[in-house]
Amino acid sequence: MYHSVISGNYINFAICEYYSDDVFTQLSLLTLKMVSACSISDMHQYGKVELAIYNMVWQFYSHHLELMFMKFDTQLIRAVCKVVIEGLRSDNAETLANATNCTNALCEFVFEKLKRKATQKTEFLI
Repeated sequence: MYHSVISGNYINFAICEYYSDDVFTQLSLLTLKMVSACSISDMHQYGKVELAIYNMVWQFYSHHLELMFMKFDTQLIRAVCKVVIEGLRSDNAETLANATNCTNALCEFVFEKLKRKATQKTEFLI
């Protein structure tokens, strides 16, 4: 259930934000706080749980990174990134792929933001 909801495919949460309803933000905060509070080594012992968590985090990264950087505090962002980094050490190929995809999504997100900023500066100078 959490996987479907946090991926944003369960309901159009952009509509909620438009009407100043922060239900998705609060749900995301609580879910990712819960995930980041778990012991990573314990998580690796339960393959299905580990896979579900990393799949959920990957879905969140692929759709809602901007929300994370706009609404989450720095401590939670670091904690979620630490979970992703730990996933890169997993023996489970699917978990490793999800963690790698998260890292790639983060790099693309940062690159797009930097590219957009550079384009805006260039347009201003012309």
